[in-house]
Amino acid sequence: MTDLALGNDTTLWQRVLLLLICYLTSSPFANFVKEDEYRKSLVNVGFVNISVDDISRDVFSGLASFIKTQEEDLTRFGIRGNWSGYRLFARILRRWDIGIVKLIVVSAERNG
Repeated sequence: MTDLALGNDTTLWQRVLLLLICYLTSSPFANFVKEDEYRKSLVNVGFVNISVDDISRDVFSGLASFIKTQEEDLTRFGIRGNWSGYRLFARILRRWDIGIVKLIVVSAERNG
């Protein structure tokens, strides 16, 4: 599965910004935990052979660039719209790309 996790070395200011983003997007801030807490939760509910890989650098910047390209391409073809929300999301992705939030791929087996 894939999920979002809190980066390991986030500053108080970065966590406050993430809290604000969560508030504005109606996302529960409590869902953002660090990788070690994530692993502990999986162990606590009976999972073993847990593998967690961070794919943030392979995804966030590419998705942000894709959003920008889509806006440029559609505008060039005369398709206009309100891109402000997408632009904001792309900016957030670029911030996350420095480690505030991680996109992780998790593999685990159920014990028993």
